[in-house]
Amino acid sequence: MNKNTTVLLALFLTGLVLLLYVVKNRNVREAVIEANAPSVAGADVTRDLFEEKLDQVVKVTVERSAGEAWVFEKQDATETSGLPGWRTTSPVEMPCVRWEVDKFANQLGNLAFEVSFRPGESGAITPSQAGLEPPQAKVSFVDENGRTETVEIGNLASTRTTYVRLAGSDEIFLVKSDLSKLVKDRLLDYRDKQVLNFKESEAVRVEIEDRSTKPPTRYAFVRDGSQWMMESPTTARMTGKIDEMLRAMARLRVSTWHDHRPVASSVFGLAPARLTARVTVETKIEGEDQDAETQEDGSDTPSTDDTAAANEPEVETHTYEVHFSDQSPIGEDNKTFFRVGDELAVGTVMQTVADKFKPVMAQWRDMHITPVDLASATRIELAGSAGQATFVKQGSEWSFDDDGGAADGGAIEELLKAAADLKAVVFLDDDAASGSESFGFDQPQARLRWVVPGVEGVEQLTVGSYTDAQTKRLVYVHRQQSGAVAKVRSSDVETLLRGPYVYRDRLVLDVLPSQFRQITITSQDLISEGATEITIAQTGDGWRMTQPANLDLANDKVDKVIEALGRLRAQAVVGDAAEITAFGLHAPQVKVVLEYSTAEGDVGPSVENASDRKHIELLLSEIDGKSYAKRADRSTIYQVATTLIGQLTQELRNDRVLDFDADEVAGFTIRGEQQTHAFEKSGKVWIYVTERDLPLDAKKVENVLLQIRDLRTSRFVSHSNVDPNAFGLNQPTYQVTVTQDDGLIRKLSVSPQQASRPQAVGHYAVVDGMPGVFLLTPADIKRFSINLADLEGVP
Repeated sequence: MNKNTTVLLALFLTGLVLLLYVVKNRNVREAVIEANAPSVAGADVTRDLFEEKLDQVVKVTVERSAGEAWVFEKQDATETSGLPGWRTTSPVEMPCVRWEVDKFANQLGNLAFEVSFRPGESGAITPSQAGLEPPQAKVSFVDENGRTETVEIGNLASTRTTYVRLAGSDEIFLVKSDLSKLVKDRLLDYRDKQVLNFKESEAVRVEIEDRSTKPPTRYAFVRDGSQWMMESPTTARMTGKIDEMLRAMARLRVSTWHDHRPVASSVFGLAPARLTARVTVETKIEGEDQDAETQEDGSDTPSTDDTAAANEPEVETHTYEVHFSDQSPIGEDNKTFFRVGDELAVGTVMQTVADKFKPVMAQWRDMHITPVDLASATRIELAGSAGQATFVKQGSEWSFDDDGGAADGGAIEELLKAAADLKAVVFLDDDAASGSESFGFDQPQARLRWVVPGVEGVEQLTVGSYTDAQTKRLVYVHRQQSGAVAKVRSSDVETLLRGPYVYRDRLVLDVLPSQFRQITITSQDLISEGATEITIAQTGDGWRMTQPANLDLANDKVDKVIEALGRLRAQAVVGDAAEITAFGLHAPQVKVVLEYSTAEGDVGPSVENASDRKHIELLLSEIDGKSYAKRADRSTIYQVATTLIGQLTQELRNDRVLDFDADEVAGFTIRGEQQTHAFEKSGKVWIYVTERDLPLDAKKVENVLLQIRDLRTSRFVSHSNVDPNAFGLNQPTYQVTVTQDDGLIRKLSVSPQQASRPQAVGHYAVVDGMPGVFLLTPADIKRFSINLADLEGVP
């Protein structure tokens, strides 16, 4: 058994022994009381202590054997319960818990007894024996008709009976009730723990004095419609934190009432308090409508104005005040001392509740720079080191005011949202903001102005200098309308500092895929240092290559290129013509000339007029993994998808090398560096030409043929016929000849020379009768490597 277990068992046994001791002594005490209770023969008839019941009790006075008298008086019905409440009027005034005071009238007013004792009677108990000389407590009642009754409370006679006496009488009654706990030890035990009762929605002003600062900080807040505004020490909008404070104050409950002596405030750190909160509440009292025709005094019908004035609600103003100490009860650091207004009573509230009353400006103050709904703006003026521009909104579309060019709605929305969401890390106080320092507002990084319908004047924000020129983490921002100067995170103003070009429409090509008629793509030659150029055009049979040769295209690839270019939208606008070199567009990697039709309706390419054709030239480059584009007729530089250049420079030509039907092949020959293999077909049997009796597995031979048929190239080096000597094709390493049943021969020649550039890897190859030179990779050439033993079959 470990040490902790032993300690726990010892504590448990100790507690058990104490519990048994308490229970035993309680039983003994009850037994003694029962044993000493008087036994009166024939005491079996129960009678009411008061022959005539009290009417509604309106006043209760409690006099104890030691201490001051307590006076409770009934008040009008409360708004919360709808029932009359109670207050003490002496020795102090305070609200009380209704049902706790009602117990006096309910319990004492309904007392019943079976026996009573008169002085001198046989077996009568004496006042001293009954604990009535003096009584333990004396409770007096005054009902609504002025009748007064007083009950003197003595000792318990048993666990269920108590000796009592009516004031002015010497008869002692043994009533059937335990009254030992009717009178509480402290007057404060009757006090209502609900401190205040008002509607937070009716609060119109809040004042808080925080004496924890040197000098004390005084705050004042006023309600402006549904918005709370700070009136001092500066002017600012507030957040919902002030509503949280009001809810806490309106529902404030004390954990425990401690003291109500005059010295209590100083003893518990409330003279003065660490923090005082004062709330002004205005409650409207609706007036009664007057009869529009006849008034009670018979006077003439009042005028409409008089009636309206008479029916206007009256406003009752109340001010509530609470004070919080900087002290806590010993061992209860989660609580703090508290009192209401000028009252003497001191209680404790939870520290978490008290904390709601201390303004924390980073939470209480609305840190947004502007309160204006900028999303409704119809005009924006932007000026800064990156340039200036003005944008106007017509309907739902934004455009540049100077040239009428379309502005990118998404970029405008980003600007509006960034400005609306802009928050201060901290606001400078009025003294600091009015100093001689310019904060860089004389030469700002940006100045933005918005015209918003329904908002008087022009909303203006100015982005000044960095608060620290080295770190550049914070920047000064000034809202002209309020005069507020704020420190804002530099990252939060980046959108506000963007140049006008960013707002140019991101739509690069406003052309539908169906409108394209011809595309010329010029790109760097993958083999030489020059450039290669191809032209593809829409014909009656679809898209074909027209230059440098009339050739079939890979339709799936061409369709994706057309789709990518149609209604091409940039990811972002990143610059203008002045920065063309920085984006590599002075020497573009790819140039695309697009010819498209402007004819309306479904007009075919063959019948279009020349005037219906338009051209656009698009320049593209890639730098550091990002792709950029610029139209030759615009100064705007765009960032486009990184896949676009790859799509435009991929092989668009039909990439199949040998086009034949395997079922119509009469024979094929593969000549390599060391050996030539020739096969011919007889019916369904394949024959090895140089050793005709060698049995072959037909399926394996046909598989070799299919491997040859399915050869594809990743890149054409040239689309035109070239001198074979240029690529070493006059002395090929491999030659594959396929002879069809109709005598047509297909011949593939593979050069020993290779291209070894990152974008072009493989051996040069040609097919007789097909224009161009293409590449075959080492993996492709392995298809020609034949092990005759692998093709042999069973005789």
